[in-house]
Amino acid sequence: MLDDVSGTEIFYQTEEDEFHHIHDNVDALDELLVELRGTFIMAGYAPWSSVTLMLDGSGRFSLEYGYEDVSDFERAGERREKWLAKRLGGNAEIITHE
Repeated sequence: MLDDVSGTEIFYQTEEDEFHHIHDNVDALDELLVELRGTFIMAGYAPWSSVTLMLDGSGRFSLEYGYEDVSDFERAGERREKWLAKRLGGNAEIITHE
């Protein structure tokens, strides 16, 4: 996420240990994250470039903010693969929903 560019994706794991991916129709969530980032900036905090929201089955959640330079769009795929490997495992099979 930059001042004028953002993108939101959702990954979730089923009880059958399948990973699913949603990237369409997430505009409302993306707008809320942009708003949250703006609130952080207005409060005097450094602008984060990424956020990972983790939610478990009981409703508990956590947020992890990233501050890495994401302005090099040519490396976006590399950053995404690194995130996937860290969060879902290197060999995770992901089912994409449009």
